[in-house]
Amino acid sequence: MKKLILLLALGSLSVTGFTQWTAKSNAPDCRYDGCGFSVNNMIYYGLGITCTGGQDQSFYKYDPATDTWDTITAFPGPTRRGAFGMTVGSKAYVGMGIAQNGNALNDIWEYDPVANTWTQKNNFPGTGRGFSVTGEVSGKGYLGTGLAYMQFFNDLWEYVPQTDTWTFKPAFSGGYRFQASAFSVNGAFYVLCGTDDNGAMYNDCRKYDPV
Repeated sequence: MKKLILLLALGSLSVTGFTQWTAKSNAPDCRYDGCGFSVNNMIYYGLGITCTGGQDQSFYKYDPATDTWDTITAFPGPTRRGAFGMTVGSKAYVGMGIAQNGNALNDIWEYDPVANTWTQKNNFPGTGRGFSVTGEVSGKGYLGTGLAYMQFFNDLWEYVPQTDTWTFKPAFSGGYRFQASAFSVNGAFYVLCGTDDNGAMYNDCRKYDPV
């Protein structure tokens, strides 16, 4: 009987004693295919397609400490879906994506969270696209893969904010990919999953080491 009680207690701990999800304040509106980033312990989200089917330039800031949302200065570029959001240092970068008319965009905008202002930077030198992957490693931004109209990509680019320049890097070794996921950890950039130009879905994970 004691063994049974102990096993039940351990089973209860395995279910309830570890990480859990907690509901927080709802975002100001519903939307998808938007983009987000995090700077100075704040979370930002905007663009994409709203729940009414339209698109706008709205952007919002979430403060985890107070569980509150605020509206920030609207994104100054055209409306779009599938844009990228990337944090490098103390600034964030938002750009590219697919315009309402289906054209791929290549504009890049820098967001300063202190001044709450957007500044347009040099256009992306490669082909504009949406649904790409991004990340930061050692103060540099990395962007790659994605798709435009009837075009798919497996390239990778490095962005240096200080010089506002992009440099082509070794292509993603997994082939054409869009709607993949990415993250940076311990000085490396990881890309995983996604879909290719034939509609195949993947569960691979690949590491890019800038050094």
